Amino acid sequence: MQEYKGVYNFNLVGEEVYNIYRVEYGIPISLNELNDEFNPLEAGLEEYIDFNKGCYIGQEVIARLQTYNKIQRKLVGLKFREPFTFNNGIQRFIVMEKK
Repeated sequence: MQEYKGVYNFNLVGEEVYNIYRVEYGIPISLNELNDEFNPLEAGLEEYIDFNKGCYIGQEVIARLQTYNKIQRKLVGLKFREPFTFNNGIQRFIVMEKK
């Protein structure tokens, strides 16, 4: 097992609590929100994009989406008022934000 070196040590609380935390704060996770179906702007990773650097895969598409404000959906935090039961164990959250 790898040693976790982040700000919060989620090894102490377990995977279920970590998933609740990440959904509430809109933190993307690999295979759910970090895959070919979502671009970095949709996954809430805008702060990690260098819009001044050129020549990287997808640079023109990302720049165009950002320049013309054409982002169709965006990962957001989500909290339920009541406990939520997952259907068939699937824990995928897609919240569409309409403009």
